[in-house]
Amino acid sequence: MKIRNLIVGAEISGLVLAERIVNDLKEKVLIIHRRNDIGGNIYDYDKEGILSINMVPIFFTPIIKKYGII
Repeated sequence: MKIRNLIVGAEISGLVLAERIVNDLKEKVLIIHRRNDIGGNIYDYDKEGILSINMVPIFFTPIIKKYGII
């Protein structure tokens, strides 16, 4: 299998780029990601029966965790 497209990181941008390459260019993509989750720091949670999405930019994460916001 020949891969012409390598994407490092399965955060939102990497996933969108991979989707565009596969669907628009009809080419194969290999995504390399070091963490167990995909999508970066965007995740959903259930709050009182309502599914919400939390989007935390990675550069704010240490500050937010330090002050107990998330």
